[in-house]
Amino acid sequence: MKFEFLRHAFKKVASQLPVIGPHAGIEGELMLAGKKPMTWMSVDDRTDVGNDEFKHEQKMRRLLDKQVEAGKLVSVDVIYQLKGASPDWKCTTRHYAKREHKETMETIAGFNDCLWNNKQPDEILIKKLNQLHEDKKDIGIVLGYRKRDVMWWQVVQGMWNDWPKETIQSIYTFNEKFAQPAYQEKVLKGTGFSKFKP
Repeated sequence: MKFEFLRHAFKKVASQLPVIGPHAGIEGELMLAGKKPMTWMSVDDRTDVGNDEFKHEQKMRRLLDKQVEAGKLVSVDVIYQLKGASPDWKCTTRHYAKREHKETMETIAGFNDCLWNNKQPDEILIKKLNQLHEDKKDIGIVLGYRKRDVMWWQVVQGMWNDWPKETIQSIYTFNEKFAQPAYQEKVLKGTGFSKFKP
């Protein structure tokens, strides 16, 4: 009983810590549960490619498509070509958002289109991106991450050149084994979903 109490207490504390990749592996579940404002996923309807996690992501993506068809979500595609890939093969990434976040989704999709297709953004897109910046909407905040997650990611990114690699690796290990699972279990509680495990 004592150890169970300590385990529960540790998990509760861990769920409050900042997380690297807070929604990794549960993007679709959170969108379907209405707990995430926006996300994007690759589109691939082939059934013979990818590992179990990728196939699960595509299953979630098809459920999100049904939500779009029902008018509960909105979406927009960005088509691009991977460097070194055959000219005949194009990648499609579908951006999803709650209806009230449609304009923000279109702005982010426009930015990704320019980034992935090596294009310069036009004046209208630049103005919209600047407005997001003025509104202090970091991409992580737009995607529904907590401020502490965004700030922690920025701190860890800034550590790469100055901190020992062993220290950074320890941060990622603790995140993967404790902080991320505890937070994801908490955020999925009551949604009817759990994180997919192959």
